[in-house]
Amino acid sequence: MMSANVGPGPIHPSQAAIFTIVAGAAVAPDAVDAFNRKLESDLGMYDLAYRISTRRWLIVWDVDATQARTRIETLAAGSIDSASPIRLQWSSIGVLPIRDGQTARILSDRIARELLTDTESGHAAVDQTADATDLRPSTVPSDRLMAEMRHLAERVRAQNEHLIGQARQLRPAMRDNR
Repeated sequence: MMSANVGPGPIHPSQAAIFTIVAGAAVAPDAVDAFNRKLESDLGMYDLAYRISTRRWLIVWDVDATQARTRIETLAAGSIDSASPIRLQWSSIGVLPIRDGQTARILSDRIARELLTDTESGHAAVDQTADATDLRPSTVPSDRLMAEMRHLAERVRAQNEHLIGQARQLRPAMRDNR
């Protein structure tokens, strides 16, 4: 009998640390990409690094606030690329409660807020005042949804073609066995 538990669960099953990282505007794109690779290689099974834009990430780590500060210090102190130093700005560490049904809603709301306040995306921040004529709805969520739908459609098409190919191979064998 196979167990549903495939390994150890999260270290902190009721909460996670959440914060943002922003790379300075003067940081070379290669250094930003190197940092992104380092950030992704540092992720644990229950961690998330969501790249909001080319220089901004939303981070969720399976640690408490003290462990998060230690992990940030280790990550910030690590030499990414000695030829081009990287200046990073870390937000304060928040707590993401882990509760059935609420965690995904809270996290998606936080991602949407980060997308709307990102200066690279060109969208006005939610807190900024603007005339009603200046407000434009964000196309970022619909663009990402459409990209994901295209990706899923391509996967379904590839699987469908694979199944059709398998069926073609089975037909002669079935005719011979009659």
